[in-house]
Amino acid sequence: MFGEFGKEVRVVDYPQSERESEWLGAAAAGGPLLVYLAGRDFPAWGRHCIRQSDRVIFAADAQAGTVSCSEWAIDCAAELHRAADLVLNNDAQSVLPTGGTSWLPRFPSERIIHVRSGDERDLARVARLVLRQAVGLLLSGGGARAFAHIGVIKAFAEAGIPIDLVAGTSMGAMVAASVALGHQPDVMIEKVLRAFRRNPIAEYTIPVIALTRGRRMRRLLMEHCGDALIENTWKTFFCVSANLSSGEATVH
Repeated sequence: MFGEFGKEVRVVDYPQSERESEWLGAAAAGGPLLVYLAGRDFPAWGRHCIRQSDRVIFAADAQAGTVSCSEWAIDCAAELHRAADLVLNNDAQSVLPTGGTSWLPRFPSERIIHVRSGDERDLARVARLVLRQAVGLLLSGGGARAFAHIGVIKAFAEAGIPIDLVAGTSMGAMVAASVALGHQPDVMIEKVLRAFRRNPIAEYTIPVIALTRGRRMRRLLMEHCGDALIENTWKTFFCVSANLSSGEATVH
């Protein structure tokens, strides 16, 4: 998947480790991208790979949970301060990814990357994220802007520009969530139109604790996102809200 970015790729696995010095010298001179391949069976080799690497990618089955995880390898990457990502392989027919929640004690949500088995577009997204060539989209607040946001997303798709990371605030967060969940533009428009039929914010109450009740907004969010969780989205996602008590931004 890395070869599509104009880089020569060489894989260094355990049987080929005797050629490592030669390849390391070539890489230091601006040559190929070296990919170290390790597994659970050779801990010493795995630790060596982590020491030699700038970035570590852990791969696991999304359905398997953390039962078979190599905790020693994750701890090793943390001790050496290596940037580490977790790639979870989901079934090819999955509508929503799963499995990210059980890994949260070891990986923050922004480091959990979901792919569908055999999907070349998902693998290309992993490569862009790892090589720091990812495309990020940040969407602002404002109800009417939601339609403009969807127009931009549709234009990106028509131009063949992938979106790898997405974030937003207020209504922009709603549209960003749709992108992260893999919704198509026509589905997004339908959801936004439904949201505009009745102002979800205009549910005022006696301001003992808050100015609005929030029940209508909660129903809208559940209708829009269902049971989806931030750590279980196809594309890396975060959103921002305003803490009205402190006047500061809160990142979710």
